[in-house]
Amino acid sequence: MASPKLAQIGGHCISGDGIITIKYLGPDRYASTVTPPNGQDWYQTSTLEGWHDWDTWSIEGWDGYDPEFVQGAEPFPFAEFGFVQVQTQAGTNNNSTACCNYPSSGSGSIHGTVVGIGEYSPQVGGVNFGGQGKYIIENINQPLVSLIDTGRDDTTVYVGRGNPDGAFSITNIPDGDYVLSFWDEDQAYLLTQANVSIQGGQALDMGNLDVAAWHSQVYGKVCNDTNRNGKCDTGEAGIPGLALNLLDRDNKVAFYGDNTATTDSNGNYRFPRTYPLGQWVVTQGYWEQFYTVGVTYQTENQPTETTVMANGGFVDVSSFNLIGHQTRMDWAVHAYEAPNHPELGPAIGGIVGEVLATTTRNELDARFAAAESYEPGLPDATVHMYWPVQCDAATGLPTHPSEPYQVPAAGTHCTLATTAFGSAYYLTDADTGAFIHGPEAQDPYTSETGSDRPTASPAALAAPVVEQVLPPATKRP
Repeated sequence: MASPKLAQIGGHCISGDGIITIKYLGPDRYASTVTPPNGQDWYQTSTLEGWHDWDTWSIEGWDGYDPEFVQGAEPFPFAEFGFVQVQTQAGTNNNSTACCNYPSSGSGSIHGTVVGIGEYSPQVGGVNFGGQGKYIIENINQPLVSLIDTGRDDTTVYVGRGNPDGAFSITNIPDGDYVLSFWDEDQAYLLTQANVSIQGGQALDMGNLDVAAWHSQVYGKVCNDTNRNGKCDTGEAGIPGLALNLLDRDNKVAFYGDNTATTDSNGNYRFPRTYPLGQWVVTQGYWEQFYTVGVTYQTENQPTETTVMANGGFVDVSSFNLIGHQTRMDWAVHAYEAPNHPELGPAIGGIVGEVLATTTRNELDARFAAAESYEPGLPDATVHMYWPVQCDAATGLPTHPSEPYQVPAAGTHCTLATTAFGSAYYLTDADTGAFIHGPEAQDPYTSETGSDRPTASPAALAAPVVEQVLPPATKRP
């Protein structure tokens, strides 16, 4: 049977009720996104976990409605998107601070500054989001602010934007009870509400209004560690254009969140939304032209920074990310040393790789297989490295007949091969053209295995490199 022909890409609204229908979805994980019409400024209010898109898991025969709430209730869409428009001054595109548009406006006002905060876990007394143990991450750039009048059937009477420093003002507010909502346009922080009352036309200064971060953040710098002390000291230049990854424990790219970051022109990087929370993940910094001298880290509630020397280089650092926490992780790296100075660090040369469980292979010839980002690493696999077997071009026989080598069933050819070190003749498989295995070049290597509390690898450390420092435990009264 022929596949159904799609009339369009994406969804469409039907019946004027805002319902969006996307047909012919197979079972899979999708990201649902709603984009406002061109030329119109709408700002999203709803979010699943701190992104504009909405994780949508489709199963066979699914009708698109939320499967958890359809029993005994009216069905409603699984993904819900809310938007608002800000009020502008008449005849302009400038943000208005005047509230309400009532026949007789009031003289009250609300002022405040919206700040993004991080939270320490566990909270003292179990109070979350703005309780004890918080710290300010940043002032929210041009926060969105709305006001709901509870005395008029919960009508939204104002939507506006604050200043780049997070400050906002709402004027012309009549006396009454209201719900104030405030959030960031990027939705990296939780939308938060506060009950407010205006009496006698008062000017209400609410000070700092907290919005808690949805996720943990890992940020830092990759620098040229000229003095090789494992730190990014003042004057040591950052290195631009280097990619870092967040990996799951099985060494595949993290399935959710921001899993890749690239250093900017100053060598700075940031993972603004790390995920999953409350689990060990791996921050990986691997670059062919540099080795890691050391990593310097500091969590927000850690009094002093900690430097861990790589002692020969590592590429993986474990981190335990909790909601709202930030960790600075600086990577001090250096170009590989000259072979005649091994005392300074690793010399030029060496091989680094991964052993993967190839769950999907599109290439018929395994030599051309490419690793997929979702394929897990394979621990406890033995890796061998062999010397090729040089041969005499005239006779086709090995140059050093006493050295053991493997003879394939199809026989061998003596083939000229050119490398960066020059040209020479080597025995190759007459069928595949692959080099014949000679003696082992070094002892076999076993691919690494994770542990309950992973450590940096391949140079394993005595303790996890990065961990959140928690406040003292509390007891119930």
